[in-house]
Amino acid sequence: MHQSHRDFLERILSHIEQKTSESVGIYDSLGKVLATDIKALRPFPAKDTVSANGYAIICDNTKDTPINLRVIGESTAETPFNGNIKDGLAVRTYVGSPLPEGADTVIEDNECEVEGDSIKINTTALHSQNILYCGIDFQIDEIMLKKGYKITAIDLAIAASMNLSSLNVSKPPEIGILEIGDMLIKPGEGVDPEQTISTTDIILNSFAKSEGANATDFGIVSENEGSITKKLKSIKGMDLIVTTGGISKSSSDALKKVLEKNNNTLETLKLSLSEDISIIFSKIGNTPLLCLPSHPISTYIACILFLKPIIRYMNNSTEKTHFNDIAVLDRDLDVNDLKMDYICSHLTTDDGKTLKAMPASSYDKMLMSTLLSSDCLVQVNKKGCKKGYSVGIIPLS
Repeated sequence: MHQSHRDFLERILSHIEQKTSESVGIYDSLGKVLATDIKALRPFPAKDTVSANGYAIICDNTKDTPINLRVIGESTAETPFNGNIKDGLAVRTYVGSPLPEGADTVIEDNECEVEGDSIKINTTALHSQNILYCGIDFQIDEIMLKKGYKITAIDLAIAASMNLSSLNVSKPPEIGILEIGDMLIKPGEGVDPEQTISTTDIILNSFAKSEGANATDFGIVSENEGSITKKLKSIKGMDLIVTTGGISKSSSDALKKVLEKNNNTLETLKLSLSEDISIIFSKIGNTPLLCLPSHPISTYIACILFLKPIIRYMNNSTEKTHFNDIAVLDRDLDVNDLKMDYICSHLTTDDGKTLKAMPASSYDKMLMSTLLSSDCLVQVNKKGCKKGYSVGIIPLS
């Protein structure tokens, strides 16, 4: 029976430990995952505040217009107006300044005319316009940021306005990256056409960091059992080691042999992506080991299917990978498409509602440029392979 990638992922997650929490400064928390709900230490705004440049007045004064109101002072963020607005009076205000006592609306500059020490208003004002009342954004002790949420820049702005200087977050998972291959070189190291420039480490590093993990590159190791064994045993302090290479049909299967000789339990999933591949999960001592193919497109897709949800699980993240989205096929799948499990595809929509997935040609499946024009993976279903059929998709973003 063909094992689904979701079943395989669940089996992997049963061997993965979730991270504990730590307190970090607010300036160091971007991209990390909240370990607790965050409550406001104060309301925001902390007092009734003006949200436009203009004049604070009493709304009822504008029922019969035009009307002239005498300006008796101004209110700024640095120097609030010390007094009370009464009928027939106005106070000059600016964005962020405290609302003067007695005022219940603010007329913008372009809604009035200045005439000496008075303003002339020609239109009826609305009550409470251009005013942010105390606590209208959030109240003291209100939960604004939820546990399990990955922190963004706007979250940090909200946390700062809540008067928080530190946040309780999950400790970032430590991800070790190791490439296996005899002809691999790092970018910029050489131009020998017989050698292959490494790209999978950049893919793994980027995925790890984008999900709030720390990534450590342990370089390239030769594809022989001795070198692989020595290198794997030297790696310490990682929550997960991810390898590429050493498990394909075209290689010596050196990594797989190393794991088998060390009596490691192997969980293996076979998929057809840009090529027929194997994904292997095992352990080195107590450290989980995820073994991925060496082709960059297959590595990228495997990161979407496995590495991203694994790191999110480690991070106690509530952000789910979308494995259940739906689109309709924008072309028939051909005989070569039906040999694959997932196909890189481009999404479009005609009516703004129905998503249409245009699978890349099977002839382009090995091209990295195919990923640039793709938005999702189409999950191949041999029973629903005609244009207009609904198919499962997995977003690439």
